[in-house]
Amino acid sequence: MTTTTPTTHSTTTPKTTFHPRDRLARSVRFALVKGKKADCTKLFNAEVLPTLCKQDGFSDELLMVQDDHVVGVSLWYNPESNLKKYAASVYPRIAQLLSPMLSGKAIIETYELPTA
Repeated sequence: MTTTTPTTHSTTTPKTTFHPRDRLARSVRFALVKGKKADCTKLFNAEVLPTLCKQDGFSDELLMVQDDHVVGVSLWYNPESNLKKYAASVYPRIAQLLSPMLSGKAIIETYELPTA
């Protein structure tokens, strides 16, 4: 039987109100080197999540781990500036921290959040 270990974090609502079209979800998927699940979860809680929480526009994060597969989904406000800045300047450092645990390359996808 496999288990999924979700980790979530919510930050406070931003002081500026954004239209729902000004939000994006960013998915990062990767396979772990066998036996690195605990190390990955520990690194996420100690380094990745605190770094995300400091980023302008970061809203929330969901980390899902099942066996040796990981999916992280982060939600961003005003992604045109905030997410692009994070992807260009901060994510490369996080990717470097995670690289010893990855089996292959991470797959990064961005999704629009539909309005109701």
